[in-house]
Amino acid sequence: MSCPLRLPLLAALVVLAGCGGGGWSAGEEAVAVATADCEDWTTGQMRLRGWPPRPYPESPQANARAALFEDCMRRRGMTPG
Repeated sequence: MSCPLRLPLLAALVVLAGCGGGGWSAGEEAVAVATADCEDWTTGQMRLRGWPPRPYPESPQANARAALFEDCMRRRGMTPG
């Protein structure tokens, strides 16, 4: 990395570090949006794998769908509850 690029990158890190922890909280709308996004993403992943997007509950793909959905929700900062 050349010297002229170091200063802007360092300045960006300092600015971003100061933006954290601003007292944000997720409302019900955030949960609804995350759920809808994760449903769409999970359906897409199921199709990419060649599996039915809405498998029968007793099939192995249903467990895989549940795990994909759970991972998606956790990546968005949602916890089961």
